Amino acid sequence: MKKKIFSLLMVLVLLLAVVACGKKPVDDNKPDDGDNKETVVEVSTVLEYKGNDDVLTKGVIFALTSDGFYMADSKAGIYVKLSDANKSSLSSLKKGDEVEVSGKFALSNGQPFVKNASAKVLASDKTALSASAMKLAQVNALTASDKANYGKLFTVVAAVSKDEANRIVLTDDTGSVILGDENYAEYNQY
Repeated sequence: MKKKIFSLLMVLVLLLAVVACGKKPVDDNKPDDGDNKETVVEVSTVLEYKGNDDVLTKGVIFALTSDGFYMADSKAGIYVKLSDANKSSLSSLKKGDEVEVSGKFALSNGQPFVKNASAKVLASDKTALSASAMKLAQVNALTASDKANYGKLFTVVAAVSKDEANRIVLTDDTGSVILGDENYAEYNQY
């Protein structure tokens, strides 16, 4: 009799474990509106996510690249890399578009971004973050672990030239920054 009760309890525990595994886990980093629907969150909230968390946010595009764009809301900004299926929509996007973005959170070289993203234009001719002035010495002092500057927009006034290796060099009164070969294609368009 004890063996049957123990066996029955084990089956119930196993059944409970299987049912519990089928439920979607709750992410404490994301707001819950009670209906378990996805909620659009600020970019600054997205910057605290962990790898592969689902992202739903909105902001204003302030720069376009060959496979995505940089966007910001009133507090922070982030890079958005469009999924292969959505890259064709890039040609219809422009600076100043307010977009709603969905995708997955990721880090590359310590920098946060949204991968496998799609974007829906909500409005046009909007303004994102105001840019703060920065000297090249300050740029050189930035590190990947400096989360206080993630997604912030800075302007740098510098002379632009090319060195012997055909890399772009920015120079101001505080120093120089060489944009390496891995960045060349992105920066060469400017």
